[in-house]
Amino acid sequence: MMHIYKERLTIVLVVSALIVTSFSIMNNYSYAAGDAEHTGMIHGGKSVLNMHVELMVEPGVIEPNRVVAFYAKFMDNVTGELLNDIPHTLVLVTSDGKELLREHAERADYRHTFVFGEEHKGQLIVRIEGINNTDESLEFPLTVIPEFPYVILTIAVASTLVLIMNRGRWLRI
Repeated sequence: MMHIYKERLTIVLVVSALIVTSFSIMNNYSYAAGDAEHTGMIHGGKSVLNMHVELMVEPGVIEPNRVVAFYAKFMDNVTGELLNDIPHTLVLVTSDGKELLREHAERADYRHTFVFGEEHKGQLIVRIEGINNTDESLEFPLTVIPEFPYVILTIAVASTLVLIMNRGRWLRI
């Protein structure tokens, strides 16, 4: 008799794990900007006008209703020397082409900030244009992820606990 309860408990735990995993996959919990990631910060780099341009976005996971900071770093392509006096415009663009932010800065160490709303979930483009007062620009892909569905997770955990407490009486195998 005890063997049957162990089997039922195993089935309940496996089903619960699958439910939680499927919600995580459905909500697309990936994020990226450019080519590399750093702890707590999204980081990407590209080259233009004999400069290496790095975009850093903080925090590393971009969720709606949180302040997001954007930093552009400009370096000499050959020496790696940091260049501070590089005018540029940071533009945030949705996948359908709508501009969310257009902010000009005269210096590379300027901190651009923006708060994404629920309606901004999904793919975006961060464009740095007018680099050093030219027509040159760079684009970095960015994903705003939906908030984690804690309510659904709570329901899944509660359902699992109810099944365990009832010793699987609802599961007749």
